[in-house]
Amino acid sequence: MDDIKRFYEILGLKPGASAEEAKSAFRDLVQVWHPDRFSHNPSLQKKAEEKLKEINNAYKAVKTHIANTSKEGAQSGANNSTYENRHRRTQETQSTSHSHRPRKRAHVITKSLGKKYINLIILFFILYAGGYGVFLYMQPVAKGDGELVKGVTSQEGLQITCASGSADASQDYLISGVIENTTDQERPAWYVVANVYDAQGTVLMRERIWNGKQLYTGKDYAVLAKRGVNIKELKAKSLQEPGVVIPPKGKVRFEIRFMEWPASIAGFNATLEPFDPVPLYKEIYNNYILPENIEH
Repeated sequence: MDDIKRFYEILGLKPGASAEEAKSAFRDLVQVWHPDRFSHNPSLQKKAEEKLKEINNAYKAVKTHIANTSKEGAQSGANNSTYENRHRRTQETQSTSHSHRPRKRAHVITKSLGKKYINLIILFFILYAGGYGVFLYMQPVAKGDGELVKGVTSQEGLQITCASGSADASQDYLISGVIENTTDQERPAWYVVANVYDAQGTVLMRERIWNGKQLYTGKDYAVLAKRGVNIKELKAKSLQEPGVVIPPKGKVRFEIRFMEWPASIAGFNATLEPFDPVPLYKEIYNNYILPENIEH
């Protein structure tokens, strides 16, 4: 049971998903992890091949599980139907034998028809809700910071130069630098992760920016709220403004802010990292739903 649960999780599904949902999830994941998408990077391509093999095995197991579950359900339904038919015939026979009580049989038939109508209504709403859910699932991810494309986005062809770190006037620790695009194509999607360390090399804090926008955490928003920043306006502005596109052979400056940073900072680094924009996009929207006590 634990294995089949893990297979569902690999496909991003929960036990009880339909065969159509499993097929749709499988196709999406194949598109994301197809090794041909990583031909420019042998290391990533090898990882994609391993991931695709895992996805194939999971889909086969889930498809078999759904089919077996459907058969068991159908057999159980057939058994219940046989029992109900026998029970109904017995009731009808008894009703017929009591000719002095003809209204009893009419009552049984009316009750049976009522149940059928109720079941049909319930079935209609289940099919409607299920179909609408599949429709929503199949919709493309909304466009926000540049063009979102499913799958891992490589940072090959980009490099960070002139990185530096220091405290500013508000006593925040700022890491800034320049990102150079060495390719002949514009780069609308880029992701920088910055860490600060103590003297022993332990990571003290971590912050990120995506396409020029810092991905604030709940703690960051709380600090900004204490400083009098209107959090709702800040979030709305971040959602509405387009991301920074790096032109071909061009450069852009970046800045990452660490608020209420520990005094024991002894060093930092800032690196460009490959990323999957779909879960990252979802994370951003989830972070925008914050407790009321820090909303202004």
